Amino acid sequence: MSDAKHHITEAYGLWQLKKFMGKEYISIVRLTFLIGTN
Repeated sequence: MSDAKHHITEAYGLWQLKKFMGKEYISIVRLTFLIGTN
């Protein structure tokens, strides 16, 4: 799914601090959500 304007990303709180090789940066966390009628 594409989220070019980051509406869904921000609504679900997916922008988070990540660390890689001693550097910190803000990036998207990959998660799976099951969204249904229940």
